[in-house]
Amino acid sequence: MQESYLTVITGPMFSGKSSELIRRLTRYQYAKKHVEVFKPCVDNRYSVDHLCTHTDQRLQAIPIPGTEMPNISESMDVIGIDEVQFFDKDIVGCCLGWAKYGIHVIVAGLDLDYHGEPFDVVAKLMPYADEVIKLSAVCIQCGKSASRTQRISTSTERIVVGGTESYEARCIHCFGKV
Repeated sequence: MQESYLTVITGPMFSGKSSELIRRLTRYQYAKKHVEVFKPCVDNRYSVDHLCTHTDQRLQAIPIPGTEMPNISESMDVIGIDEVQFFDKDIVGCCLGWAKYGIHVIVAGLDLDYHGEPFDVVAKLMPYADEVIKLSAVCIQCGKSASRTQRISTSTERIVVGGTESYEARCIHCFGKV
């Protein structure tokens, strides 16, 4: 089986994107691969220097501003990036370049914002990916499969970092209902 060089893990909040990213990266670490993990500085909900899930799974990560691109070494085998939607659009070219160079790039991020509109970075990466994993959550309203993230706080900014105090997973039918 040929190894994928660009993997995109996407879906709504609470669907297990970061858990899946941690699972895959840990597997490569066990295989003694040189793995580097990056996260945007803006996501400091649970830790400044760890990729963290809502259920407190953790993996050491290098925090970087979303406008800066990670520095990588030639010895890198695998690069993991969490919350890729928070990075500048230049991350797309970097990911494609690293993959072309032979590094397995695994990114995780939201595909849609709280309005149900695509995040550009994720939308641009998906068609180039060797593997796209679209996860779903459980709708907090009806219990069906959820593909959307509903903001329950009053903020109107596009990017608001938060957890269960600010967001809920919703199915397409319950999305937008108060």
